[in-house]
Amino acid sequence: MAGVNMRLMNKTALDYSQLAVNQQQMLIVNTSINVTNYREGTLVVRVHGAPTIDGDASIQVVLVRMAPTEEDPALLFAPVSPPLATVTIDHDTVGSQPAALLAAALPSNFGGYLGLAISGVQDSTVRTIKATISVDLNLKE
Repeated sequence: MAGVNMRLMNKTALDYSQLAVNQQQMLIVNTSINVTNYREGTLVVRVHGAPTIDGDASIQVVLVRMAPTEEDPALLFAPVSPPLATVTIDHDTVGSQPAALLAAALPSNFGGYLGLAISGVQDSTVRTIKATISVDLNLKE
């Protein structure tokens, strides 16, 4: 079974510490990841260096189904929920490890195009939310 590794996001420092109490901020990284030739996939997130994420704050890396179209290329056709795969980076999953590898398998029939988004989620108290991550998608035909 042939496979491929797609780099979705190079090593990037994220800082969501400026978010207000109970606030969330989403960064859309990619809206048209072509996976039409694949039937199995795994979202892989590397945490480079020890993150600083306190309390119940987190960073969420999310893959969703997308349906881009030439008729309306400026519109994002994506379901609001549920996501196909989510990797959560928080104090419980990573702690203060110097590096971490987190993964989430995609369900079967995940579609022809995917979108990648990253969200910072603030706690009920303002917390530090910093991490340096890179994101890949491992796919098999």
